[in-house]
Amino acid sequence: MIQDRDDSRGKRSLAAPEGRKLLEACCRAPATAQGEVKRARIVLLAAAARSTRSIAKEVGVQPRVVSNWRRRFAEKGLGGLQDRVRGGKEPLYGPATNTKLGRDTLGSRPDAFNLSMTDSSSGAFIKSLR
Repeated sequence: MIQDRDDSRGKRSLAAPEGRKLLEACCRAPATAQGEVKRARIVLLAAAARSTRSIAKEVGVQPRVVSNWRRRFAEKGLGGLQDRVRGGKEPLYGPATNTKLGRDTLGSRPDAFNLSMTDSSSGAFIKSLR
C-alpha cells in the first residue's frame, strides 16, 4: 500500500519502500495506461531530487506538466495522481433510453428480424428502435 507523509518542508514524499516499489511496478506493467506511467515516473524522479527540466526531458513532457504533477502530489499525495473528472458534452441519451436500447438489443428483437447479434447494425433493426 502506498503511504505518504509530509517532510520537513511541508511537501509530501514517499514514506515507505513499498510505495516506491508500487510506483516502479506501475511503470513496468504492460497494462498500465501511459498517462499513469508518466505520472509515476515524474514522482519517482522528483523523489530522486531531479530538476523539473531534467524530468521533463527524460519523460518527454513540457516542464509545466512536471510542475503540475509535482504540485498535485505535494498537495494531495498519491491520490493527486489520479485523473480528475472532466467536463464534456452531455450524454445524448439518458439511463432509461440506454436500458431500453440494451434490452431491445439483447432481448427478443433480433430474433424477430431473424438477425444474428453480428448483424444488429442492419437497417431493419435500427429502424425498429426509432
